[in-house]
Amino acid sequence: PIVTQRAESPQTTVELTVSNVEPSHQGSYRCRYRVQGSNQTFSSNHSNSINITVVNVQKPTISSSPSTGDLTKGQSFSITCRSASKHSDGKLNLLQSTGGTEVKVASQSVQVELSVNFTFPSANFSNDGNYRCEYETQVSGHTVRTTSLNTAVITVTGGLETVYRSKTQTEACESQEEGFYSARHY
Repeated sequence: PIVTQRAESPQTTVELTVSNVEPSHQGSYRCRYRVQGSNQTFSSNHSNSINITVVNVQKPTISSSPSTGDLTKGQSFSITCRSASKHSDGKLNLLQSTGGTEVKVASQSVQVELSVNFTFPSANFSNDGNYRCEYETQVSGHTVRTTSLNTAVITVTGGLETVYRSKTQTEACESQEEGFYSARHY
């Protein structure tokens, strides 16, 4: 496509934007300026060219098993990421968001299979959170990432037994001495 931007004097730099990029926009681009006088038009030589690569990287999908995401501590679960994008060096990352922080918890390269099953053999409370899949690949030396639109919500409850030591004299079971107490949370 041809993109034109009007520059006002003394402007010496113009940013050109191509919107709604499609694979047909891929190719070599170069610039030149043109000044329209009262009776003449002056044009510069073309600039050096730049190459633009357009890649269709589709958003991955995510699912969990069990599908409700409600788990009891110690229960196994899995999260599956799928991508329709097929690049020679792609990988699927599993991201976990808890308390406003998102971290990559697992990653696996995908070259033939476009699906990765991330298995967790024993759920614990640190597994609580919202999970998203991210497809990552390299294109012309640049990292390209796209994340799933939906999330898998994992909630771990029950089965927790906490043993703690209390040094207070009158709290926790009305004890007058230092001792061990057991509390269960369900």
